[in-house]
Amino acid sequence: LFDCRGVIFQFEGQFEIISTKLVPLLYFWYLNPLISAFFVFLTPLAGVGTRLVVDAVLSVFRSQRLKSGLRTAAIVVLILAALPLSLLESRAYYPHTMKTEMPAEVASMVEALSSRIEPPGRLMIEDCAAMHYGDIHLPALLPLMTGVEQIGGPYPHTYLLYYFSTFRWEKTFGRPMSDWTLDSIRPYLQLYDIRWILTATQRSTRFISDLLGREAAWSQPPYALWRVGAEVAGSGQRGSALRPTVKAGINWIEITGNGDPDGYLIDYHWVPGLSASGSARIRPVHRLDDPVPFIFVEPNGEDVVTITY
Repeated sequence: LFDCRGVIFQFEGQFEIISTKLVPLLYFWYLNPLISAFFVFLTPLAGVGTRLVVDAVLSVFRSQRLKSGLRTAAIVVLILAALPLSLLESRAYYPHTMKTEMPAEVASMVEALSSRIEPPGRLMIEDCAAMHYGDIHLPALLPLMTGVEQIGGPYPHTYLLYYFSTFRWEKTFGRPMSDWTLDSIRPYLQLYDIRWILTATQRSTRFISDLLGREAAWSQPPYALWRVGAEVAGSGQRGSALRPTVKAGINWIEITGNGDPDGYLIDYHWVPGLSASGSARIRPVHRLDDPVPFIFVEPNGEDVVTITY
């Protein structure tokens, strides 16, 4: 029970519950150094060492019933303390993971986005150092403030198993951003239904400006916003005559309209555990080179299909 490896596995299990796409052990090693040192010095107490310490403490008490009660209480406390202690340490070491107060320049950027973007379509936002976004967890705030879905980041100090669609200079859609041309990136803009692009670094701002061949629709350094028009992203996006209307909320996706009766793809990733309403059927289908499949819907005569987890 007290073995250091067991504690690490316990951390892993906790983070797996939050998201199966996280790489939990990487997060563990970036906790406060005091926590890491604690587990290092705890290692000699594993196994026999722990038993000797516990027996020495219990030998002070004569009552067997009291000893059993203390032993059980100690085990329960150790098990229950793991999660709150880890949360407290991560809160102290990473204040931006729970911070919601935005610096003035970030608040101005969010206000500009709110007045310029609207559904349907998604915002692709550059994933870079958290300091570029005021050390706040922006993905938790932007969709609520703008009403627009987003892809790309930023996810400060969050380690994802899959980050294919993360907008980074080092790699975006599987290759360095500098390798893309307008013709080569167009299928990805269509697949992910990207209508706007937000950059936060000078390097990416210059590149996107050259890629799209025009200046940003809005700019307030270090931020810049572009609208991706139909001439770039195509006309087969959500809400058009070529595709059904898709709405999404917490734990549900609703598809209505004149989609192909034999089946159609929606631009949401598949995860195990999804189910469709009525006689409709859904299955995973890969597109382009994204390692995570998308959802393919077979309506089977249903005019409205609701997908839930």
